[in-house]
Amino acid sequence: MYPNNRNRASQKFKAMDYVMPFLIILCVGVIVILAYNLYNAFTGADVKKSAYLHILSGNAKMKTWGTNDFFSITSDPVIMQGDEVQSSSDGKFIVEFFDGTLLRMDGNTSLVFTSIDSGSEPAITLQLLDGRVWINKVYRETGKTLITVNTKNLQIVSSKGNIFEVETIATDQAVRVFSGDGKDLDINVMDKEGKKAVETDTLGVGQEIVVTPAALEKYWAYQSPSVINAISDEFKKTDFYLWNEYEDKSPTKFEKSMDGDKFVKVEPEVVPTVGEEVVVTPEGDAETVDPKTPGTEAKVDEKTETPANATTQDPKLAVPKLAAPTLLSVGGITKPATDGSYTVSANPAILKGEVPAGTQKVTVNDFELKKFQPGAKSWTYYANADYGFMKEGENIYKVYALDDKGNKSDVLEFKVIYSKSTTPPPLVDTTPTQPAPTPTTPPATPPTP
Repeated sequence: MYPNNRNRASQKFKAMDYVMPFLIILCVGVIVILAYNLYNAFTGADVKKSAYLHILSGNAKMKTWGTNDFFSITSDPVIMQGDEVQSSSDGKFIVEFFDGTLLRMDGNTSLVFTSIDSGSEPAITLQLLDGRVWINKVYRETGKTLITVNTKNLQIVSSKGNIFEVETIATDQAVRVFSGDGKDLDINVMDKEGKKAVETDTLGVGQEIVVTPAALEKYWAYQSPSVINAISDEFKKTDFYLWNEYEDKSPTKFEKSMDGDKFVKVEPEVVPTVGEEVVVTPEGDAETVDPKTPGTEAKVDEKTETPANATTQDPKLAVPKLAAPTLLSVGGITKPATDGSYTVSANPAILKGEVPAGTQKVTVNDFELKKFQPGAKSWTYYANADYGFMKEGENIYKVYALDDKGNKSDVLEFKVIYSKSTTPPPLVDTTPTQPAPTPTTPPATPPTP
């Protein structure tokens, strides 16, 4: 009896000798996979399904996928699919996706990055719970990326290269198209349950659609309301439009940017749009200016108006002095008040004028406009109070031109009085609202007041 038991035990030990190596290999494999996933979770290594959020102003809160609590963002974070971001009322954020698509968020905006897929058919799906976003698929020519933006009752589908804006503020939902090849932005109006589209409208460049609760009732009754119009002038006066219009002409590159499969550190700079004449960089050149600390630009060297030997030079050979630049408009105002000043309430106030022939450089308040093209006939300057280029009350601006030898023209001097507007922009409600949750979207937490 005992020998038989010893034989059985011996056979068990021999079997374990064969199985044990496989168990060890299996355990090591599991540990390696877990460690790799943990590394990705902490480093954001899977940038193929991520974006980078740049905080320009204000602050934000973020909730990661699978969690219920928001936490404050103190620096530019990597955004993964499933994350939700909320901006403060004064927030301005720029999001750069894996393919270079740019998205800009306004204040009081809640956005869920539902899906980010960089596969053979790249696609991005977003859920705009509240606020407004601006999407640019032209800057990096990312038209092949399918972008879907869902609001409470609309589904916006962009399958080509275009620039468009989506907003849901109070009870209204709106979409506007600023660039594209044609009528290439589809707007699906969803039924009350949000499960299927009751109608699809196609939006072209320069058009907007504003869907109110009354219009929704007509859609649901299959009455096809007329809600497509040209983009309103009121919207073009808003700070959000002016900011994005300028950013689209000279998109800002930030400290960390996508390069291939990973985010890399680059120096801040302003990249002019290829093929488009950019007359002036409103706040100066970002290569030498931190927008938050204005006045750090390198001053233009003020050379003498005439050569040092002008007293002995033949008058016939003297270089004729440039005439002073002229002023065409200040914030859209073409005629000054009786005292010669201009009063504006918009921020930034856009200053426009012309320069004499032969102008090589233009300066405003002794700072060179880096993007002015030699020989151009006009100049434009954005007096932006957010960056310190305009203050509330009285502002004096001095503009002069320089020729190819550095000779300075006469100075154009004018006064601008900035008075902050007390009337909120159209379609803006500064009190965040909580839209009703959809079957696939978790309820949103109101943005930080």
